[in-house]
Amino acid sequence: MSDQAQKQPFWENLNLPTPGALISAEAYAALPEVNFHIEWHNGVVVYPNWNEASMSPAPSLLHQSTVMRVIQLLLAIVPDGEVFTAPTDVRLGTATVQPDVLWVAAESSCMPADSQFIGPPNLIVEVLSPSNTKNDRVTKFDLYETQAVQEYWMVNPDEEYVEVYTHQEGIFHRVGAYKSGQSFTSPLLAKVIDTTALFGDTPKGT
Repeated sequence: MSDQAQKQPFWENLNLPTPGALISAEAYAALPEVNFHIEWHNGVVVYPNWNEASMSPAPSLLHQSTVMRVIQLLLAIVPDGEVFTAPTDVRLGTATVQPDVLWVAAESSCMPADSQFIGPPNLIVEVLSPSNTKNDRVTKFDLYETQAVQEYWMVNPDEEYVEVYTHQEGIFHRVGAYKSGQSFTSPLLAKVIDTTALFGDTPKGT
């Protein structure tokens, strides 16, 4: 890559919309396939994990290592269905998101349609990073609550805790926040989760 290309934001290099650009659902669906997060919230393009300092679309090694740990944990305990990871499009109302990890149960109302799922997955897990914390804690929290995602975990690998919410009577109820080494019972899975499995020896400072 030339020095000039390295100085350009990644979306310009890849002919993608700028963050915050307003585009139609048809324009979003026509975007080229990439191996990083692109989301569409009420007509606005969002890159959840892009690094503003380096203009890179890639999440950190710590983020990715934690995502893999979440996947390994869920694969060992979910009773049926399938576990997916980003970039997998999920259409929720007027938004299209790419959760870090999602579980779709065998009898889920979340249905595959062409290249995306439509409807709420049973479980969504987002791994927080400095670039996406507000998006996951506010924008996506409200969206997942409104669209009745049954359970939502927010995993913070830097501070080593997971915050758990369960959906009851139309709103999210906070189950609790649990540090590494603690455990909690997932209301959805009816399983005791040892949070050590989510953190362990993840690479710090990356």
